[in-house]
Amino acid sequence: MTHPLLILDADPKINNAIWDEKFEDLEGFAQVGKLVEGRRNSAGAKRQDHHGGAANRHGKVVVFAGDSTYKAWLTPGTEPAYKRFWRQLVFWLAQDEDRGNQLWIKLDNRRLNANAGEVLDFTFGLKDKNGEVAKSVFTAKVIGPDKQELPVSVQDRRGAFQGPKDAGEHLLVIAAPGHEARAEARFLVTFDDIEMQRPAADHETLRRIAVGADGRFHVLNEETLLRYLDELRSHVNRESRHKTTHWPDWRRVPASGHPGDQLLGLWHSFGLVTFLLFVTLVASEWLLRRFWGLV
Repeated sequence: MTHPLLILDADPKINNAIWDEKFEDLEGFAQVGKLVEGRRNSAGAKRQDHHGGAANRHGKVVVFAGDSTYKAWLTPGTEPAYKRFWRQLVFWLAQDEDRGNQLWIKLDNRRLNANAGEVLDFTFGLKDKNGEVAKSVFTAKVIGPDKQELPVSVQDRRGAFQGPKDAGEHLLVIAAPGHEARAEARFLVTFDDIEMQRPAADHETLRRIAVGADGRFHVLNEETLLRYLDELRSHVNRESRHKTTHWPDWRRVPASGHPGDQLLGLWHSFGLVTFLLFVTLVASEWLLRRFWGLV
């Protein structure tokens, strides 16, 4: 009853009472054969052909041949013990049967691209033997591929790591000195060039951007470029003609030799106005000289 799989309560008396009194006999139990030579029985087998688990140098295996545990063991008042049995079975297979002072780490991701400015966020915590969250002071560090220790910021069971120096596998180590607990998690740091991951143009994305900006999408080639430049030049000229009015227009040419067109051309070119001003000034000077008796 000292095996981790069979301890369903910290009090030995209560634990024995669960197995002897509260858990009823199973409906059936199949014979599963004998252990292969070189393996050892490690989980509560009373007979060689009724072993509950085996272990070797490669890991652990559980062979459970009982039938209908949910009927015999899941009775009123035994639900916590029933769930704990199966939970401990999983931990035992994961070689984590020591359930005291569990320090755990959960990484948000296992790959960090330093060139993209990514930050590795993680969560951690400590549980006691009863599965409750324990209070403690934590220390954290990251060990790089060259065994250099890098600082890590942690606060309120959350942490972040950024600014790695080298690419490769890194090791995150968190410890709770007061509980003699320690946990590790590995992650990979890369320095990928994001711009070179997809060197070809993404036409679909560019087309959506053009539609959203009330523009047009074109695949670049010489013919398309020349046609677009011609359209752009004509558009600019058209805009200039609509928005710009020159007066006097020194370059205006009469539309024809008709006197009306010639007169209109002279007026817009400021030539007629200049001529009229000149004649007015000369006539005014002559009239003033006559009036003052100078001529």
